[in-house]
Amino acid sequence: MERQRIEKSGSQGCRSVADAPAETARSIRMPAAERRSLLVQHAVDTFAKKGFHATSMEDVAIAAGVTKPVIYQHFTSKRQLYIAILRHVGEEMKEAIGGKTDELVDQKTRLYRGVDAYCKYAYENHSAYELLFGSGGRRDPEFREVVAEIEQEMADMVTSTIDVDLEEEHRSMAAVAIMGMSEATMRQYLTNYPPSKLSAGSSYQGSTAQLWSKRLADLAWAGMRAIHRD
Repeated sequence: MERQRIEKSGSQGCRSVADAPAETARSIRMPAAERRSLLVQHAVDTFAKKGFHATSMEDVAIAAGVTKPVIYQHFTSKRQLYIAILRHVGEEMKEAIGGKTDELVDQKTRLYRGVDAYCKYAYENHSAYELLFGSGGRRDPEFREVVAEIEQEMADMVTSTIDVDLEEEHRSMAAVAIMGMSEATMRQYLTNYPPSKLSAGSSYQGSTAQLWSKRLADLAWAGMRAIHRD
């Protein structure tokens, strides 16, 4: 995913803040919400490279092309920034999956599109995916709680797309199972095909990741066809 540079609007057009390190946050003319979002995007890549403990707020500031005080205008601590990252990635994933499952299509098509969207996101945003589902986000109790909330929100969303004659708890269990299969599959895929060995700009279309997505959806659909009321 491309990470945008935080830019300053001036009378001579836009230029990167990195070109003017002495500039303060006051001189950066950008809506606070937009600036916060861009800081989070840069932080995703920075934390993914070095991990939570080895990454400093200075590292994030350098990557974003701003001074450290700008970071602290939006996040009071590194922990708060990391939690914002987890929630940001969670929202991105929900949007990616939800955008493919809320259409008026049959159950099978909805399932295949949802699984494909999940795998495509993990493939194209492997750093963000690893931050959310890797061990780093689950070792710390506070981060683990946030990840659990995100997983529950995603499971609830998937549950709402399962249009079969089952009780709510049974549909929820099926959704959790599909999410668990998807996570395990993509984590194994990224182990077998490390992103570092992929060619720059490799397309998801026609990739082995898309093939794995099809296999996963086949398996999930076979299970969906077999479930019934107890």
